[in-house]
Formats: sequence, C-alpha cells, structure tokens
Amino acid sequence: MCEKSILHWVSLAFGLGYPSRYANLTKDAQYSTIVAAISAAIADNIIEWYGAGARLLQSLPMQQINRLSLILRYRVITPDGREITLLAKIPLRPEAGTLLQAMAIDRLRVQAEAEFVLLQRIADMVEQLPTELALTAIRPVAYLSPWNALIIEELLSVSVQKLFVKSRLVLDLYNDKQKLASALRRSGSWLQSFHQHLSQVILQPFDAPTMIEQVNGLITKLHEHVKYDDYFADLKTEFAIAARSLHQTGVPIAMIHSDFHLGNMLLDSQQRLAIIDVGGARSEAIYIDLAKVLTDLTVRKQQVISHGLFIRARALRYYEQVFLRAYFADDPEDALRFVGLYCARMVLNKWLSNELDFARLHWAKSLITLPMRLIMRHYFRHLIARYMYQFHILVAQPQTNT
Repeated sequence: MCEKSILHWVSLAFGLGYPSRYANLTKDAQYSTIVAAISAAIADNIIEWYGAGARLLQSLPMQQINRLSLILRYRVITPDGREITLLAKIPLRPEAGTLLQAMAIDRLRVQAEAEFVLLQRIADMVEQLPTELALTAIRPVAYLSPWNALIIEELLSVSVQKLFVKSRLVLDLYNDKQKLASALRRSGSWLQSFHQHLSQVILQPFDAPTMIEQVNGLITKLHEHVKYDDYFADLKTEFAIAARSLHQTGVPIAMIHSDFHLGNMLLDSQQRLAIIDVGGARSEAIYIDLAKVLTDLTVRKQQVISHGLFIRARALRYYEQVFLRAYFADDPEDALRFVGLYCARMVLNKWLSNELDFARLHWAKSLITLPMRLIMRHYFRHLIARYMYQFHILVAQPQTNT
C-alpha cells in the first residue's frame, strides 16, 4: 500500500478529512473589507510599536484558517533592519457563519483580550526565571478591539510534537530521546511557575461525587457506541472506589493552561521552549494540566494505531518521570494519587471523542476503518487500566510525613 493510502486510511480512522467548517468564511462579501481594515490599522501603528523606520513589506497578509482562529501573517522590517513576522489572531467558532459574526461574539472578545493580558504576564514571568531553564515567551504587541484581533510576534520555531512523531523515536535513539526529555523537563518547570506565579493557589476538598458523576456520564455515552456491558459496569465501580478514597483530600486550584500538550510547546532556533495558546486559561485543579500532557504522550495517533509500540513503555515511563519531577521538584507521590485518576478520566474523554468521530462517517468509510476502531478500543482499555493500576498502587503505599 502506498504512503498516501496509509495516511488517508489513518485520517479516516480518526475522523479527519471532513469539509472545512469555515468553507464559506472567505466567500463573505465583508471578509476582504475586514482584512483590509486590519492591515491598515497595523500599518498605521507599526511605527508606534517599533519606532521610526519600521514598515510592512506587503499591504495584504498571508491568511490561514485554523480550527478555532483566523491567522493573518505580516512581514515587517524593524528600524535596525531585522525582518520579523507579525500575526493577527482572530478567534473563530463554527456557529459564526461570517468573520463579522465571529468578531461580535462576546465570550470570544473577553477571551482574546484576556489572552493578550496573560501573554504579557507570561513574558514577565519568563524573564524572572533562571536563564538555565532555556525558556522564552511569545511577545504580545497589541490588542485591536474593533476587530477582536490579538497582534503577536511570530516565534520561528518547531513544535515539540514533531520530536514525538519522528519515526526514529521508535528505535529509541539517545539523541532524540534526550531532546524530547529536555523539552518535557522544561515544560514541567514552566507549568509549575505558571500555576504558582500567575494566580493564588488554594486547596479545595476533592469532590468525589462530582468526579464519579462526570465519569459515569462519559461511560454511559461510550456505552451507546461500544457494547462492553460488564467492562463498563466494572469500570464505574472501580472509578467510584478510587474517587471516594480521596474524598475531601486537598486539591490545588490555580490558573491552568487547559490545553497543555506537545503541540502547544515550541522550540526556537536556540532550543528555548515557549508555550502557546493560553486563551483557554481558567481556574481549575492543576491535575487537569498534568493529565493533559501525560495522556498526550499516550493517545496520539501514532501511539494508538501501533497499540502503544510507537514509543516503548520504558521510554514512556522515562518521559513521564522527567516531566513530573521537573514540575514537583521533589517526591510527587502524594500528588500522583490524583494524577492517575485524572489521566484515566481524560483517556475516557478521548475515547468518546474518537467514537463520535467514527459515528459521523459514511457507512462505507465506517466499514473500512473497523479494524482501526477495534485496535483503538482495545488500546484505550489497556491505557485506562494502566492509569488506574498506577493510582491503586500509589494509594496502597503508606504515606510519609514531611
């Protein structure tokens, strides 16, 4: 089978390849007018932002529509002769049929302005951290309220996700392993600083009934697509026992990133790490961020379709340990009693998301991807068992007083 066919099959298996949700966005008569107005505003302010002699190299930007945003890319010459790229980021949502409608959504306006302020605070935070951590930050330039456009400098970088997907990782080569481990170590330090410095961390009693209700809801929805009666009944019981064993235990609540995964970690040309997409930040249990990045290592397509063989178990444990030790900076055993539980819940959520993607496929495509679906289901069961086993082992261990 040719490479293109394999990639197509995989994309079908994960619900990709649908028509763009924003297919009509650029066809709207007002779209070009809005882009021209944003371009004019940037041209008018470029000297204020960078000083006399700064100028745009083109009047109209390159345009890119992402899943949740429109990106306008402008090349700029600074007074000292450097060429940089400015990005205008405008939040989108599928329910907004036009760009004008998207710009008028109140929650998106609040989110974009808050993201601008948060990026400024993160830049200040990174400046205060030790230089040996090799961290950097996205530089926010301005927030253009009339168009709900966040203006930032583009960071020439590669995603840490690419370190993960490189096929050489299967061979466990030392150089690639260390690059990914280094990025995860620094991301753990960044996340710890983000939680501690940008908000007040408070301890709240763990609400076991709410966790049980959420998990039971996920399992009930999964059961509509996967008829594993005995398995799901046992899983509900197991989750309930695990959650009740931690009821009223203190959980740190702080500002979380909420989408902390490999794709939002960037390495610049000097191998400094930056974190992007902080627009969804909110106050919540810190374990959500921890579980997000840990499960991101295990639920990516390459890992799922290989049934966990893309990154071998020994390397996976190493990456997890590197990240967690950097975050906690000491023995994280007590916190890991929660991490396993949050990870298991997150895998359930990812499993349900994939099942819903499969359910939307045409029957012919659904038939073609049936083998992939069976592999996925078996792998997710294995993964949930892994996290729950980790949880139970830690709960069973006696806690030491510090």
